[in-house]
Amino acid sequence: MRSVWGDRIQAAWPVTVVSDTTEALVFYLAAGAVYKMRTHTSDGRLPIGEWKHLDREWTADMLRIMFPGDRHAYLAFWDQELRFSRWYVNLEHEYIRTDMGIDFIDHFLDIVIGTDLKTWQWKDEAELSRAVSLNLVSRKQAEEIRAEGCLALSRLEARMPPFGQGWECWTPRPEWSVPTLPPDWWEL
Repeated sequence: MRSVWGDRIQAAWPVTVVSDTTEALVFYLAAGAVYKMRTHTSDGRLPIGEWKHLDREWTADMLRIMFPGDRHAYLAFWDQELRFSRWYVNLEHEYIRTDMGIDFIDHFLDIVIGTDLKTWQWKDEAELSRAVSLNLVSRKQAEEIRAEGCLALSRLEARMPPFGQGWECWTPRPEWSVPTLPPDWWEL
């Protein structure tokens, strides 16, 4: 799974496919997995300037649930004691299947949802505003990104999938090992 911007990879994570159906694509990212992340620029996490990739270790188990056609993904997180800790909506361009796995373009703004499924908050609003000021996205695109977030929240309010499907109780198979990135992870 890779986050791309233009013709550059921002990050790459080794994942395990949990489910790949016409309804949803679900990946598992294991705590302890070593992934690649670009260095941050003087503008924080925005994809500008020069960067190189550093190895980092993923610290919490995560499921990534993607529905075809959506411009967001639902992420489910567990803490180090394997207790479900939160839902997260990553606003992004619809995923693209590649020979490597999937690629997506992050849209800066995100939503954090509490375990009670009642509390939520926007995350990285300043980052989206900064992206607009740098012409990484237009004002119209920023409005569309926020609208996509509202669509994801309407799915939450209606308890549509992935909510109410038992993902909070999901556990990885014991025989699964922590995957590693392939040597050509950076090729587009």
